[in-house]
Amino acid sequence: AGRGAGGGEPSPPEEEAAAAEEPPPPQRGGAEAKEAVGAPDKSEGQTRFLLHETKPGQGVVQDGMKVRLDRLNGLFELVESSIVNFKKIEGTMASLKANYPLLISSRLFGQLEDQLHQQGAYAGELRQDLIGMRMVSLSELFEGYPRMARDLGHELGKEFSLLVEGERTEIDKNLIDEIRGPLTHLVRNSMDHGIESPDDREALGKPRAGMVVLRAYHKPGAVVLEVEDDGRGLDVEALREAAVKKGFLLPSEARDASDDALISLLLKPGFTTRKVASEISGRGVGLDVVKDTLEKLQGSMSIKSEKGKFTRFRLYLPKSMSSIRGLVVQSGGFFIAIPTIFVEKCVVASVQKLVSKSGLLSYREEKLHLVSLGALLGLLNKAPEKNTEIVVLSYRGKRMAIGVDKVISEQEILIKDIGGHLKDVAVSVIGVTVLEGGVVAPILDVRYLYERWAGLEFSCRLKTPKLKRALNVLVVDDAVTSRHVISSLVSDMGHLVTQAQDGAEGWRALESQVFDLVITDLEMPQVDGIELTRRIRRADRLDDTPVIMMSVRSTKEIVAKGYEAGINAFLPKESFDGNLLKKTLRNLFPDA
Repeated sequence: AGRGAGGGEPSPPEEEAAAAEEPPPPQRGGAEAKEAVGAPDKSEGQTRFLLHETKPGQGVVQDGMKVRLDRLNGLFELVESSIVNFKKIEGTMASLKANYPLLISSRLFGQLEDQLHQQGAYAGELRQDLIGMRMVSLSELFEGYPRMARDLGHELGKEFSLLVEGERTEIDKNLIDEIRGPLTHLVRNSMDHGIESPDDREALGKPRAGMVVLRAYHKPGAVVLEVEDDGRGLDVEALREAAVKKGFLLPSEARDASDDALISLLLKPGFTTRKVASEISGRGVGLDVVKDTLEKLQGSMSIKSEKGKFTRFRLYLPKSMSSIRGLVVQSGGFFIAIPTIFVEKCVVASVQKLVSKSGLLSYREEKLHLVSLGALLGLLNKAPEKNTEIVVLSYRGKRMAIGVDKVISEQEILIKDIGGHLKDVAVSVIGVTVLEGGVVAPILDVRYLYERWAGLEFSCRLKTPKLKRALNVLVVDDAVTSRHVISSLVSDMGHLVTQAQDGAEGWRALESQVFDLVITDLEMPQVDGIELTRRIRRADRLDDTPVIMMSVRSTKEIVAKGYEAGINAFLPKESFDGNLLKKTLRNLFPDA
């Protein structure tokens, strides 16, 4: 699936998740949509506005009263503080249980523990209720767009339909005012620069009236807003030319840049393909401001487009400004939370596979450098012994792979400020959260990672152990006891062993299999060790295979005959030493 440029992606991947959760593409007209109240008469001939029809039972207003938002926020802060304090008390209780085992059997201690858990449950329910009280329908945000669209339609001389979907999706009241400006810019952008003039659309075989869709829906842990138009789309070649002309990319970089990488340039300050900026909007003008606003809210943005067909801006926002969904991991003996909205996938890779791939992770046709989260936070950067758990992050269309000791769980986490005295030193975190048991965990700033990733790939690269290569060894000896002793020693060193009871059987094995090393006895019936070595040296496929010869006869003449045949080492059986065999193997194979 294609990735949108310019923004982090939630997990699951954008296009797969979208297929599962997004509403079907809007149809022009149809029974499921109706004209918005206050829309101009169609005879005026310019702009039409469509809204989903309200279902029976929707829009019923119950009795209520107004509450000032600042008072609600203050109450919310108190509840969050009580939850944090509850988690600290949990940690104290856990310490008591660990250090005073006799206390656990006390009936009073059991009652206290039950009451504490009940109190924590009450605080959690109260917090959820307060979050619900702060949630408002996006219709409050969307209600002004039909009028704005009508005015722009007259001003631009264009015809278009504004279709609003998911206006009953709820979002934190505090986010409404923060996102109003960026969303308005994107809607105006689509109407001004996205939709072609009626005559141009007609010449292209399109309906004279373009369509702009303003869509909202929920994803796990996030609210998604989309602004999509069926206009001219983005001209990637024009972006490539502008990138070089304005000095954003070298000619060679622009030539090799992917479409997504070029589209992501629209989010950089001052980048635009327009020669003259419109007072209304311009593709690229102000998109960096939209991006910055979203990132301050711990959200992200992606852009998807196809020339001549459509452009879609997709905004990901947390449901609440005070809490987010977070993936809790452990690294270097500490717990760290990562905003789930940027987590694409968690994978487990074997050390052997990482070593064979030079420490790179093969993921969706990409080779990703692994950065140690422990090293990033100034903790230990130990090479994993067996398997390592990896968190793949996606931000502004770029994938980043983080190596952690263990993935613990995904949970709702409270965001607490780190305090002014730590802001200058804790630059890689956006805040802290308190986990179960009162454990304080930093919340990783994914934007910080993205901005410094090129350097982190080298300065904080995940260490991989120096694994010894496992050899495929052929042991040839007609003496059963000797053959099994040698085979056991070689196998204990971590190598694979194949046994042959004489030289003839050993030669047949060499003809049908590939071996890294041959250990052979000297005196055997039919084909002895000398003849076997000569055959190996005469065969083009086998001539560089190392051969170690062993024998109870170790006179100078016998040893010389073995070396003349082509052996690499001779070990006397009468003074056989397992350590000498290991040393010989290390000399022949330094990486084994």
